Amino acid sequence: MVAQAKKRMSVKKRIFILIGLILAMPIFYIIFYFLTSPVLNVIDKNKFTKHDNQGKSLYAELKAASGGIDDWKYEAKCTDANAGKFGPTEPYCGMDLRLDTKVGSAEQFKSLHEKYFDIIDKQKFLRAEAELNINPSFGFGVSMVKSTAEKKYSAGSGFECGYIAKMYDATDKESAYKQAGAEISGNNASVYINFTCSERARDNWYNSKLY
Repeated sequence: MVAQAKKRMSVKKRIFILIGLILAMPIFYIIFYFLTSPVLNVIDKNKFTKHDNQGKSLYAELKAASGGIDDWKYEAKCTDANAGKFGPTEPYCGMDLRLDTKVGSAEQFKSLHEKYFDIIDKQKFLRAEAELNINPSFGFGVSMVKSTAEKKYSAGSGFECGYIAKMYDATDKESAYKQAGAEISGNNASVYINFTCSERARDNWYNSKLY
């Protein structure tokens, strides 16, 4: 009888301990989160600071190659992947380099693409995820056609990057492009070259306006 009573007490004690542990788990998680969060924030912020420095270095190379002619823009920014949805913000932060200019010939567009793509493609912090995709292969940089060039990269630590260069008719943005073989005159063609990288961040490290 005594042994059975002790056994029942032992089972009840184990049940109470198990229930106590289950109830305490959220508290342990909260304590763990508040203890580790500052450390993880520092690590994450340093990652994005390093990425910003890489972007600024690339920007300096592009500016130097332009010889002061092409007006490259650089921005380290964050966007909210959860914008317009219910729930907390989900900042994605990274670099954004862009050039928007006009040209007087398709050959000029091809020249701009080749000059600046070569600099971006040789960056040591980038790893190609696909081959350069040129469209159309038969008329790129030859005549006024829908010309685009794109390539995907990764930059380590989860960063996904993309390059795009495109030429469109500056006088008719609705239809965007003239017929194949149409003449370009009076700088009526616009060229847009853009290189971006982004990664999920723990906070809006670049103090951007989230959208």
